[in-house]
Amino acid sequence: MTDIIHNVRFSKPLYHFMCYLNMLHIATTILIYCKTDIIHCTPSLLLTVTSYLFWSCPKYGIIMKIDEFMAHFNVLYHLYNSFNYTRELPVIIIVYCMIFFYAYSKYFLTVKNHEYSIFSHSIVVLLGNIAVIVVYH
Repeated sequence: MTDIIHNVRFSKPLYHFMCYLNMLHIATTILIYCKTDIIHCTPSLLLTVTSYLFWSCPKYGIIMKIDEFMAHFNVLYHLYNSFNYTRELPVIIIVYCMIFFYAYSKYFLTVKNHEYSIFSHSIVVLLGNIAVIVVYH
């Protein structure tokens, strides 16, 4: 019933929840495409794919590392674009909140409270998608 991620156990409902949350990435990618072009939505599209690949069967390995890289790259990419679209202040505030909840997620993972870790991580995902909407609205 559980899968191991670097000696960490997530139950199926927890990682299925993260798969369902990936639908936010799909909607955000479509928004970026409608507002800009295929080049601007490519990082979000790649994050959608890597997140789905990782959370459909979470295991410590190369897919996890690629997913983490794409998530961090997306934050930096859309933060950069927030300056181009002069929407940097609200996006910076949202990114600060994302860093705060990401730290909580890692803390809860360390103390093996997986439900709180996933909950904190889902807030990071939600805030990231809100930040993208602010950038491209």
